[in-house]
Formats: sequence, structure tokens, C-alpha cells
Amino acid sequence: MSDLDRDNTFFTNKKNFFSVNIKNITYESAFESALKFSKSNEYDYIAKNKLFIETEFQQLKTILETSDSDSLEHWLYCYACCMMLQRYYTIYEKEEEAKKCLDARRNMLSKLKLSNEKQLQLNEEIKAEIKKLGNKSLTTTAIRQFLGKTNIQRLVFTFSRLTIRQTLQLAKDLNWLESIDSLLGTHPDVNNMTSIIDGAGVYFNLFSVGLFATRFAINIAMIAKHTFAPNADETKLSRKDRFLKELYDRHYQLLNDLVWGVVNFLCNYNQLVGLSNAFAGWLTAGFLLFDLSLLLVEFHLAEQEYNKQKEQYTNELRHYNELIENVNTKDEDKQRYRDHCEIIEKQLVALDIQRENKIGAIWCDIAAAILLATGFTAALIFASPAVIIASYFVCLLASATYLSDSAFGKYKEKCFIEKQEKQKNPDASIATQERQAARNDFILSMVKYTAVPIALVVVFTICWPAAIVLTAAYLGLFDTVASKVMDCIRGNGNIPKRIETPMVFLV
Repeated sequence: MSDLDRDNTFFTNKKNFFSVNIKNITYESAFESALKFSKSNEYDYIAKNKLFIETEFQQLKTILETSDSDSLEHWLYCYACCMMLQRYYTIYEKEEEAKKCLDARRNMLSKLKLSNEKQLQLNEEIKAEIKKLGNKSLTTTAIRQFLGKTNIQRLVFTFSRLTIRQTLQLAKDLNWLESIDSLLGTHPDVNNMTSIIDGAGVYFNLFSVGLFATRFAINIAMIAKHTFAPNADETKLSRKDRFLKELYDRHYQLLNDLVWGVVNFLCNYNQLVGLSNAFAGWLTAGFLLFDLSLLLVEFHLAEQEYNKQKEQYTNELRHYNELIENVNTKDEDKQRYRDHCEIIEKQLVALDIQRENKIGAIWCDIAAAILLATGFTAALIFASPAVIIASYFVCLLASATYLSDSAFGKYKEKCFIEKQEKQKNPDASIATQERQAARNDFILSMVKYTAVPIALVVVFTICWPAAIVLTAAYLGLFDTVASKVMDCIRGNGNIPKRIETPMVFLV
């Protein structure tokens, strides 16, 4: 599936923006030129170049905030990119993202060295724009993210249930429970416990189809809305381009939800469609390879996006180096171009760091897909109860790995940063601490999504009201508690916490 073609004028526009030396004009005039630049780019240009604009804004803002460089013209370009993104999200009706851009604009005002009167005026304008956007607490994006997280949690609890059920059955067959009875004086009713676990399967089967179907319907509705009922600004893109853009942005969820919604219906309600239990099991195992293939496609697309952005920066470096080597270039301009090259080289490093995070998360998902396919297939092949229990536990580990992909991506990012820092300074203690903190985050995430669900299922078989309370605490309070635990493990409040990214992969 091809992406919406990038606009070849992006590099030309950026080059034109920096062609004017702001030292030759008043700063107020330079700021007005930046505003004019951002407003002159229509929705079609911004939509086609959103990847470049977003990357420029995020990386420039981080570099300028954390480095010694205080380039006013780069701050102006960063501000202009932020305005373009805000305009895009406003037109696209993503109010929360537009508000984030407005907040970023407000925070950047102090860096732009405008007069107090001008800053006050811009602050009032930003407040008015935020108020105009309103406050939509429930959006389609929030609903889709909730459905995605709920579906992954369903998967975790499904394999937790199967692992505990098979363990109880094995313990009964081997008379382990009789030994426990004589030792503790308890008399657990295994049949009752397994019937409780089996009873919950009705709801899990319903969720296995309903959650996919709901998210698929939302995505189809949004594609139809933006394709056939666009607002005035969106019509600047042709209907075909609008459709391709929506399809590219949503293709992963669409394919995943369609395939697994149908497969889960056929396999979990196999009696309705006349399929045997054995065939239904092997059908599910076969389609687990679909997950792997889809992830490999996503890896390819992520590499394409990375290569496009890297090519962009490489072309800019080549352009400015040619200007520096040109004998007709003034010395003053040569220094400006060297400053540009220094910023671009930092952006290339930031791009590599971003790639490590994203590719690390994808490889984590690929490993999870392989684990899930292996564990599920082994449970179908081998008849040994012990092997079946181990197979389901492997599937549980795979589900936990899916949910921990962002933590692993952050860990890979910190490993890359540590390697870069040690090339400059063999000590690099701060980078090492950050890498260790990211590793601990990943470990804690894996523990959260393996040991805790198993414990909840055990409690559910003993006392379901207590299990409901504990599950609510697990889903709603664990992240807060976990963050405090990680702060104690880090022992350094200056180390940034992991930023969770939306989890979209579903099985």
C-alpha cells in the first residue's frame, strides 16, 4: 500500500524560508514573515508533507531547548511548523492535538524575543483559539485507543484463564490437591473453579468479535466522512487523495480488525457455522502468520518513512555545504550556513534515535507474534498436559510482550543514546542510568501483564467480587503506582519517564 505522495516543494519552501538573513531586517518583520509563511501553505500541502512538518517541529523544538544553540530563525521555523500542524489538526477535527500545538506555541513565545505587548497579544489570541476548539472529552481517536487496549487486555486474560484452567486440571489428575488438603486443611472444589473459568468464556468470545467489529466500523465511518463529506479545506485535496490518505493512516487497523473479527467469529462460534473444534483451532493458528506478515509490512513502511526523512536532511546538508564552498558566498552567510549544517546534523542524530525507538517496538511485536504462533501451535500439536500449560503460558508472555512494545522501544532508544554518549565520554553515567531505567520499565511492564492477570484469575475462581475490585485497581491504578515504583528504582528525578505510545496491534 503506497503512501500519499510527498510534495516535492517541501525542501524548496524550507530553503526559501531560511534564504532571508533576519539580521538584515527587524525581528518583528521576521516574525510576521514566519506567520505569513505558515498561513500561505494550504491544507493540501500540509497534508502531503505532514510527516516532514511534524518531524521538523518535534526535533527542532527538542534540539533548541536542550542545546546551546539559540538560533532565532530556527525558532521561527519551528513556530511556523507548529502553526501548520495546528491548522491541519483543526481542519481534520482532532481538537486535542490542535490544543497541544497551541500550548507548544504559547511555550515558545518566550524564545522568540518579541516585545511584551506582542507576546501579550499572541497569548490572548492563543487563549481564544483554545476556547474556540471547545472541550471534547470523548473523541473517535480516544474510543479507538480504548477498544485497542481493551482487546489486548482480553487476550492477556484469555491465556491467563487457559493457563490456570489447565494447571487446575493437571493438579487434580496428579492428586496434588489432596496433598494440599492434608497440609492446609482446605478443600478446594476444582470442578466449581473450572466451571467459573469456563463461564467467563462466553463474554470473552463476545468481546473477541465485538471489539474488532466496533473499531472497524468507526474506521470505515471516518474514511467515508473525510472522503465523501469533507469540509471546505479538505476539498483542496482530491477525493482520490483523501481516500488514499485515510487508507494509509488506517490500513493497519482495518486489515487487522477485518481479518480477526471474521476469524474469531468462525472459530469461537464454530458450531454455528459447522466447523469442528480441531479445524477452528488450526484456522486460528494459521492466521497468526498473518500477524507476522502484517508486522513485516509495517517494518518496511517505517523504514521507508525513515529513509525519506533522512534523504530530506541529506539534501539540505549537501545544499548548504555547496553554498559554503562557493567562493561568491559572503563570510557572514557562510557562518549562517555552518549553523544550519550543525542543526541538521543534530536532526539526523535525533532521527536515528527516533528510528531506534520505533523499529525496536516493531521488532518487539514481531517477537511477540512468533511467540504467540509457536505457543498456540504447540498447544494443538502436543497432548501432554504439562506441555499445553507451558504453551498457554508462552502465549501469555507473547500478549504481555505486545503490551510492552513501547517500553522496549524506549529501551532500545536509550541503548542507542548510551552508545553515542560513550563514544564522546567513556563515563556517560547519566545515559547509563537512563538506559537502566528504561530496562526496568520494560521488565516491570512484562511483570504487570503476566503475573498480575494470573493472580487475578486465581482470585476470580475463589471469590469473584474481590476479583472485580482487584481488576478495577489493576486497570485503573497500576500505572500510577508503577510510575512511583520506577521513580524509586531510578533514584534520580531528573531522568525522564517513559512516554507511552498508543498500542494499535491487535490479535
